[in-house]
Amino acid sequence: MQGSWLSLQPAYSVELGGTTRVVNEAFSELSLAGWIAVVLVYMVMAVQYESLLYPLIVMFTLPLAGIGAIGFMTLTGQSVSITAIIGLIILAGIVVNNGIVLVDFINQLKARGMTTGEAVRKAGRARLRPILDRLRTHG
Repeated sequence: MQGSWLSLQPAYSVELGGTTRVVNEAFSELSLAGWIAVVLVYMVMAVQYESLLYPLIVMFTLPLAGIGAIGFMTLTGQSVSITAIIGLIILAGIVVNNGIVLVDFINQLKARGMTTGEAVRKAGRARLRPILDRLRTHG
């Protein structure tokens, strides 16, 4: 290893251990758990909705939530930690739940005779209002 800050004889090697190894393993396991959760949630929703499109619409909200969360962490100077990843998994559950409620409400409005565009606008306003009210009273 010429030019390196650490020169070793060929019989020796360096590997990460201790806390670094444990943290890397935890990140790997949590990311695997996250991907498995996404696939299972999609499968359950596909069975519930009897459609592949509605679960795809709901699952599309996950990258948007992730971008917002990572962007906010970057903006505030926070690093990605095990606690942050657990928080992202919890956020994913909340976002999926909200998406399910929104899609279900849109379908109810369409069943009452509204066009898709009208139903999306009305449901979006109706579902956003409680969130904004909560932020206003607790923010």
